[in-house]
Order: sequence, then structure tokens, then C-alpha cells
Amino acid sequence: KDPADSITFRAKRLIKEGEELTMRYTDFMDSKTNIQRKIENEWIFTCNCSRCSDPSEFGSNTSSFKCDCGGFYYTLASTVIKPEWKCPSCMKVMDLRNKYEKADKLLETLSIENIDDIMEILKKNNITAIFMSPQSAI
Repeated sequence: KDPADSITFRAKRLIKEGEELTMRYTDFMDSKTNIQRKIENEWIFTCNCSRCSDPSEFGSNTSSFKCDCGGFYYTLASTVIKPEWKCPSCMKVMDLRNKYEKADKLLETLSIENIDDIMEILKKNNITAIFMSPQSAI
């Protein structure tokens, strides 16, 4: 038997028969948009996991920008050329590409482990409170 013909998984918990096994392809702290882009570019498939399939990410809105009305923007089924996001509360549609790019850069910067460096970055970006996600700060 050729070892290249099989893969062995070791689980930290009991797996039910028929349960789907998944693996993380990217950093789970990335925005959903960034995760989907990385997976499409690097792994050549569209992710349809439960997180990527739920616009609100199980009600956490971790990757969503907040609308002025208090709702959250969710991705519309749009083309890659002109992606758009819509707030279902007030129906406002926006192109948030620049905000997501800025949020992703901020998240990369915040991966620095020195707390003093992080605090300096937050000051430079006029962020005065602690936020759940970088999208909330922009």
C-alpha cells in the first residue's frame, strides 16, 4: 500500500458518522470578503461553508460595515468588476472595496505582538475604542 494513497486525520473530539470534516484555509480573523478572495485565488474554489453562506456570519456581523441607519451591509450577488454591498434595513447600496482594503491592511498591521506598537497604530488611525473587528473602526 502506497502512503500517498491515503490521509490520516487525528481529531481532538469524537466525530459523528457522516459528519463533514473541514479545514481552515485562511486566518479566521480575516474579513469574509478577504477569506473568499484568498480561497478563490489560492485554492481555486468558492467557499460555501456555513460562515461564508450566512451574510451576518451567525449574527456576529464580524465582516460587515455598519450602516448609518444601524443595520449592516451585506454583499450583493454582484460581478467581480463592481462588487456592491447592501443594508437590508434601509436598502442603501454602497461600494465598500476601499473600506475593506483599509480594514485588511489594518488587521495585518495589528498582528504585531507588541502592545505599545498596537496602541501607536490605533492612535495614528484615530481609533479610540476597542472594537470587535477592524471593519467597525473604519
